[in-house]
Amino acid sequence: MSSAYTYEEKNTFKLSNNTFAELSDSDMVIQEIVKNAINTSKKKGEQSGCIVLSSSLLSSVSHYVNYERNNIAQNSDFKITLKRLFELKEKDPDLDEDEEDEVLVPSDYAFSESLELLFYLDEDLGQSFPRGFCSLESRGGINLIWKNYDFDKEVRVHIPFSHQLKQSLFYWKGDDGKLIENLSLDKTKICKLLIWLSTNQSINNI
Repeated sequence: MSSAYTYEEKNTFKLSNNTFAELSDSDMVIQEIVKNAINTSKKKGEQSGCIVLSSSLLSSVSHYVNYERNNIAQNSDFKITLKRLFELKEKDPDLDEDEEDEVLVPSDYAFSESLELLFYLDEDLGQSFPRGFCSLESRGGINLIWKNYDFDKEVRVHIPFSHQLKQSLFYWKGDDGKLIENLSLDKTKICKLLIWLSTNQSINNI
């Protein structure tokens, strides 16, 4: 894969559209990654015939492809969470597309950021990755949610529809909760919180 891309500014890579052609014919995950990258490239005025991926997302793609090609067992909770994210891309046939105020699918930015985050968490947590839920925010943002009912805990990540808006991380246990907002959330913090989610530790231990 490395021979097919060139390093670009701001830690991104430019690839020919044929780079993932063989994979995208048969793999839904790669199809969606390429589709979102192409859409993003068009919006940024990139030349035709190229797509742009961040280096971290490219690493995630390589990780995923390696697992799929070598039939390495992946955490089923990660794959279920990933599937739930992709389901947000499927338009509900019962919704009226003519409704101007109704967003039917997540924005390319929200989807790509959520995808990149899930891959990062999977690589870091491995078999400790907990099963999560995904929901669509009214303007096209995405909520990634993890719950532990036994310990009355929840971790919620909100990815907005635009890079100009702050991402947010909300976690709580019982009646105690904390909120973090930033243009780019600390992924290592989210990893620690998902480990904390599986324990009976108090919120003050984070």
